[in-house]
Amino acid sequence: MKVSTCRGCQTAIHWIKTMAGRQMPVDVDKWYVHPEGTGQVVTIVTSEGKMVTAPVVSVLTPGATTGYRPHWATCPKAKEFTRKKQETKA
Repeated sequence: MKVSTCRGCQTAIHWIKTMAGRQMPVDVDKWYVHPEGTGQVVTIVTSEGKMVTAPVVSVLTPGATTGYRPHWATCPKAKEFTRKKQETKA
């Protein structure tokens, strides 16, 4: 994966194509989740672009799903990049 830099916080990020075909910025650190885990519940994006929400587990947990946190979940300047809905005129 190619590493780039977030324009808001200057942190290293990757880009993953989602199942919908759109590019999503993600943090570079890998996370491991499992539905039967007991850790903090997080959303990750797999290398195939699938979104998975489950508790964090150890890398050694059999059946764990590997992925990356969406950068908008950790970026302190994420609100600067949200798309504003267009107002409809009556």
